[in-house]
Amino acid sequence: MAPKKGKGEDATKPLPLIGRFGTSLKIGVVGLPNVGKSTFFNVLTKSQAAAEHFPFCTTDPNESRVPIPDERYDFLCQFHKPPRYGVSSFTYYSHFRSVVADGLLAIGAFEDKDIIHVEGTVDPVRDMEIIHEELRLKDEEMIGPIIDKLEKTAIRGGDKKLKPEYDVMCKIKSWVMDEKKHVRYYHDWNDKEKGTKAPQAAGKIHTDFEKGFIMAEVMKFRDFKEEGSENTVKAAGKYRQQ
Repeated sequence: MAPKKGKGEDATKPLPLIGRFGTSLKIGVVGLPNVGKSTFFNVLTKSQAAAEHFPFCTTDPNESRVPIPDERYDFLCQFHKPPRYGVSSFTYYSHFRSVVADGLLAIGAFEDKDIIHVEGTVDPVRDMEIIHEELRLKDEEMIGPIIDKLEKTAIRGGDKKLKPEYDVMCKIKSWVMDEKKHVRYYHDWNDKEKGTKAPQAAGKIHTDFEKGFIMAEVMKFRDFKEEGSENTVKAAGKYRQQ
C-alpha cells in the first residue's frame, strides 16, 4: 500500500490577491461657486459635467472613477498571476461631503469679464480664507455628536478607558469652536507624542490598536524586481520590518 500523503500535500499554494480591497481613494474638488471646479473635474475625469459661466450651474454632485496606470502594479500582477485583481483608481467628486480627508482646492485667480465671481472681485487669498472657514464650520458639525457620544459613555457611563479620549475631544472643541482655529493646527498634536513608538501612538487612538499592533515586513519594489523573488531580497539584506 502506498504511504498516505501528508495533509495539504495535494493542495496547491493559494495565489495572492493583488489590489486594494474596498473602495478606491476618494478625492473631492472644493471651491467657491463658478471658479472652475466642474471644468477641472471634466479635465481630470474626461466627463461632461455641466460647466457654464454662471454661479451654481452645477447643483447636483458629480462623481467619476479614473484608472491610474502603474507599471509596478502591472509587473506584480504578471509575476504573481493572481486569480483576480483590482484596478488602481481615484474617485473624484465635485463636492466634498462624500470625502473623508482628501480634497483639491479650486481657487479663481484670473480676470474674465464673462465669468461672474460670487464675491464681486477676484481675490484668491480672501477666497481661500472663506473656504477654510467653511471647512472649520464643517468640523464643528462633526465634533458635537462625537463629544455627546463620549460624554454618554465616559462621563455618565463611567468608562475610564474613554475618559482620555473625551478630554482630548473637549480640547479640540475649544480649539475649533471657541478659538476659531483649524483642527490640523492644534498645537498639542505632536508636542506630547515626541519619542512615542508606533504601538503606543496607535494606543492613543484606541487601546486595542496597541495590544494588536501589526508589524509590516516590507521591501522596495525596485529591489524585488532586480532580485527576482522575496527570498533573494531577504538574502541580499534588503528586507526590513517596520
